[in-house]
Amino acid sequence: MHRKVIFIIMLLTSLFSCKKESNEKGNPQVLKKSSQVFSFEFYDKNQERVNEILKDSEYIVVIRYKSNFDTITKNLYTEGYPERALFFHKMKDQFSDKYLEEKSIEFIMNNFSLDTILARNNRGFIFETGFNKRGENYINGIIEDFVHLKTSDTDKIRLISEKTLVSQKVLVK
Repeated sequence: MHRKVIFIIMLLTSLFSCKKESNEKGNPQVLKKSSQVFSFEFYDKNQERVNEILKDSEYIVVIRYKSNFDTITKNLYTEGYPERALFFHKMKDQFSDKYLEEKSIEFIMNNFSLDTILARNNRGFIFETGFNKRGENYINGIIEDFVHLKTSDTDKIRLISEKTLVSQKVLVK
């Protein structure tokens, strides 16, 4: 029970704080796409994969995700160490890839309205969405992946994390 309380406190602390990344001059780093592997798949309500997205229709979106942290553990939200959590902070508004690549992680996390989606497993995220305008639309967000590890000194816990920009252009008919 004690470990579960510590994990929840660390989880909430991680969600509400954001490490400011900076370069040698102290300026915020521009968010770059990570080498992590991710892909988007769209399904209709009958769970059949679709290739054509229509205006005013609802879809199930699956983001498939592969992380370097999978080599540490593939289990999420478990007691004991290593403890791992995986979130997709989906932006409520849409922006082009070019616009977002000019922004820092801190700027995006603090200045945009986000919905947080928990991963069901280490392979990705599932959520529902729809589009109310034809043409170019976007699904934007940040994948946050972190692991708590025990160090050789069992009284200390180390947190390693990675945030990855995810942006997918969606053509809606």
